[in-house]
Parts: sequence; C-alpha cells; structure tokens
Amino acid sequence: MIKDTSALVDKRCLISLVFLLCCLKLTFGFWTQMESVYGNTTSEYMEIEVGSPIKLRCTLYKDFVAKCNTTSDQLIFRLRQQNLTHTIIDEYSIEYETNNATLQDNGYYQCLVPVRGYREPQLVSLAEIRVGYPPLNVTNFTCISEDFTQLNCSWNVPENAVPTTYQLYYYLVGYEW
Repeated sequence: MIKDTSALVDKRCLISLVFLLCCLKLTFGFWTQMESVYGNTTSEYMEIEVGSPIKLRCTLYKDFVAKCNTTSDQLIFRLRQQNLTHTIIDEYSIEYETNNATLQDNGYYQCLVPVRGYREPQLVSLAEIRVGYPPLNVTNFTCISEDFTQLNCSWNVPENAVPTTYQLYYYLVGYEW
C-alpha cells in the first residue's frame, strides 16, 4: 500500500512558511520601530532649519524606573560617540536643548541608560535630526523646447540635509489642451 504524503508535506511547508513569516515580521518590526522596554524620546525624526532651536526629551518608562531602581540622572544623550550636556527634568526625563542649530547638529541622537547585567549603556531611543535650509534655488537651470510641445529641462540641486523635492510646472498662454 502506497501512502499519500503530499498533504503531510504541504502542511509541513505551510507551517514552516508561517513560522518564517512570523520571524521575519518580528525581526523587521524590531529594526524599523525600535520599540524600547526602557523609554522613549519626544520624536524619532525631526527636520529643523539652521538657526532654529533643537529640543529633544528622553523619558524612562515608570515601570522600568520602579523595577530597576534607575532614574533620569543616569540617562545619557549621545551624538557621534560624544556625550551631550543635558538638563534633568524630573526623575523620569532629561532634555537636550540648543538654541541655534547648525549643520553639525545633523545626526542620530541616542538616549542611553546603564542597565545591570550589560557592560555598555542600553539604547532607550534613537532620534534622527536633520538640520538644513529652506528650499534653496537650483543652479544651472536650462530648458530646451521643440515646437513648444515638448520641454526638456535640467538643473543642479543644491546640497541640503533636509529632503527637498523640486518640481517644474509650465503652461502656454493661449494654448488649448
């Protein structure tokens, strides 16, 4: 008697596929959302104009403070491996502030906390701050037109840490579409 194992193989494949998808979702969710068991920052992403103030707050979760006997005086703000001067707001929060943002303030700001059992401080939250200018004028702007029906334009976009989209619109006076 020959036993049909195709249904068994299909079930095993399905179970393996579901397991793999769950693992991928967990891994992908961990890396994209960076959810922390320790706390959070006021924002994970900010775009700030040069010369404007930066204010970033890091707050420990109350249950973490209670469970681990840790307070905000142990928190660290770090940018490019340099600890930043900050203000303690209360037993849960610290705040980093600068009144005049410069291009050197671009980067990933880490809020870290020492945790027993780990050699290095652990990541509470990560915030990306982009400091740049309002949209700047393009350079080397040129257009070539053939019979006013096809317009081919090009330009150079200036460097700016803040993402900027440039679009060109044109219309012909007295021309009916």
